[in-house]
Amino acid sequence: MARKIGNTRHPQPTAEAQRAADELDILHPERTLTFAWGKIVVREYGGVEWMRLRAVARPIIDSLAALLAAGVPVVYEAALDVLADNMDAVLTLVAAATDESVETIQGLAPDELDDLLLYWWGANGRFFLHRAANAVAVMQVAAQIAQSAGASSTPPSFSTVTASPTSAATPAGN
Repeated sequence: MARKIGNTRHPQPTAEAQRAADELDILHPERTLTFAWGKIVVREYGGVEWMRLRAVARPIIDSLAALLAAGVPVVYEAALDVLADNMDAVLTLVAAATDESVETIQGLAPDELDDLLLYWWGANGRFFLHRAANAVAVMQVAAQIAQSAGASSTPPSFSTVTASPTSAATPAGN
């Protein structure tokens, strides 16, 4: 008697295998864009790479921190405005995440660039938002410290009792 065992040539991933693949994507998100002329792979920055790119990313982080501090929700469109204001830095950052040249990225059609920025932000936006949120938190703590220290920042003056020759405690002429 035969028993049906399913498709052995192309087995479906088990729930455990799919969960492992999802966890890997979370740990190292990599997205592939396919254009008519070829593919671009967008990856997340590694830790050391991110630290090396911080100086380039600083104006973007500062702008995002200003939005957060002002209470503006940093949705993709708001982030896109910040990116547009810092396009030279963005080109360098996207080139690093794609291993493509800045010239290749500059040569993309508008729709291709939009797609690439969306994928790049999806893979790396958390780095920027995390740093911006940290900057806002540090500013808030510093402001709280300054405010609480302001009330007691000057040491209390100790009055010294000195008698002057014209005070009521000292009779004149003595």
